[in-house]
Amino acid sequence: MDAATIGAISTIAVSILGIFGTAISILASRGKTKAEIGKAVTDGFSQLTLGYDKITDQLQEERSALAARVRELEAERRDLAKRILQLEGALHAAGIMVPDRGEPLKI
Repeated sequence: MDAATIGAISTIAVSILGIFGTAISILASRGKTKAEIGKAVTDGFSQLTLGYDKITDQLQEERSALAARVRELEAERRDLAKRILQLEGALHAAGIMVPDRGEPLKI
């Protein structure tokens, strides 16, 4: 997990905890029973869990998409490496010396 993701999750958690604190204060000031306050807290934590699960699912989807893109790029690199070898072979067959990469061709 990168820093931005951890920051986002932390912000969400702190926000939800703040909401819980406010809700508990409101319920307590209205004379609600401990059971009602407990239910409100339990419901709030359920919502927090659902939010965390949603973020986790999104991260997994992004990770899967990135892994697929990496596989595509690796396959493309392998294809290009094969093509370079073919071209170097054709140049060699034509009598053109193929220098190490980065050096100019000598015809």
